[in-house]
Amino acid sequence: MWIADGWKDYEVIDCSGGEKLERWDKQYLVRPDPQAIWETPRRLPEWKRANARYLRSQTGGGHWEKKALPESWQVHYKDLTFQVKPMNFKHTGLFPEQAANWDFMMEKIAGADIHEVCLESRPHPDFCGEGWWRDLRFVIDECKQLGLKLWILDDAHFPTGFANGAVKEAVPELRKIVLTHRTFDIVGSTSAASIALANMLDKTERFHGVTFMQDGSPVDVAYRVIDDADGNPSRLVFDAPAGLTQACVMFTSGKTSYNEDYINMVDRASVAQLIDAVYEPHFEHLGDEFGKTILGFFSDEPGFANEKGTTGPDGISDTLIGKATAPLPWSAELERRLRAALGERYLAELPHLWDREPAGAHVRHVYMDIASTLYKECFCDQLGDWCRARGVQYIGHVIEDKDCHARLGVGAGHYFRAVGGQDMAGVDIVINQLVPGMDRGLHSYGRGVWD
Repeated sequence: MWIADGWKDYEVIDCSGGEKLERWDKQYLVRPDPQAIWETPRRLPEWKRANARYLRSQTGGGHWEKKALPESWQVHYKDLTFQVKPMNFKHTGLFPEQAANWDFMMEKIAGADIHEVCLESRPHPDFCGEGWWRDLRFVIDECKQLGLKLWILDDAHFPTGFANGAVKEAVPELRKIVLTHRTFDIVGSTSAASIALANMLDKTERFHGVTFMQDGSPVDVAYRVIDDADGNPSRLVFDAPAGLTQACVMFTSGKTSYNEDYINMVDRASVAQLIDAVYEPHFEHLGDEFGKTILGFFSDEPGFANEKGTTGPDGISDTLIGKATAPLPWSAELERRLRAALGERYLAELPHLWDREPAGAHVRHVYMDIASTLYKECFCDQLGDWCRARGVQYIGHVIEDKDCHARLGVGAGHYFRAVGGQDMAGVDIVINQLVPGMDRGLHSYGRGVWD
């Protein structure tokens, strides 16, 4: 039996008749405990003077009978501080006996010839708050005693890119933007044909441009944009030529089906929000440990995070450039580079980003080249440069599931560019993808099929 004997703010004082008497700092509680099967005299005066007693109900549950008990208070274990609050089901939010396990786990890690640990940030209720800095100092002190080095997972939410919630409050220019489109068929010739541009379901959507096509090739059609009373594009008006004309109307949007409140991986200023919200506060509070106990930061499966996508019969993600419904990563710099690569008539080429026609192979290649390069420069290189300038390293892994490492959606577009700024890179294939003894062919598991 392991005994949690390192406490100063907690102790079991006595137990009898299915109850235990506890001290939580200066508060005394009496709580039910079915293991207290003996009947012994309750001579200690604290039994009667307890601040609160939890009484079981014969129909289930129970309630607290309180005398003078604060709604919540703090107790300490070594350098850890806990907020204790009596719950309706007798618990206080803390199991003091687990302190033996906290110490045991750190000792086991060190005893297993493991010299570095990665600190999981996401379960902590006060990431980058005072509770986090206090608890992190405790972990650092334990690591020093055990000869361990520490990596810090770099966000409050999975995957990396949430920037500890900073994006929710950001100005529109720093939020994630995607390029989308809608295609309209017009039978001509038709004078003053009109297409509504407003989207009642997406208030962030903005008209970007239009390309008219016949038989898969761009055609010149003069058009004008009519604004509404607020100055926003409302209608597209044009004279459609004879025959079938397709109008590919393109929009930018801040609305996605996955991780909307995330940084824009192809915008340097947007990515900097992660540095400002997570990296800089760690340097401010713990810079004295950078390069010493703290080795650096770990990013967990960052990606464009515009959609989850679906899985095809081959077990592969369908979010590949050319998918008709794909929201595409976008930024002012991405547009500038596209213009430079394709020329001023670049809009005429963009519809091929949502098809798989051979004629559009060049523009799809150019787009993926630019988008994945910007991902490297804006995200991975920027984080890595920040870390190395402060004496620590930048590591992590990208998602491999269903070939996502080479695709859009939850992926990063280009594995080698996505980890190019890291000091030690990896890929997440720890679950399902590798089956011992199975070198080729499809296999299934609870969430789908793998090759």
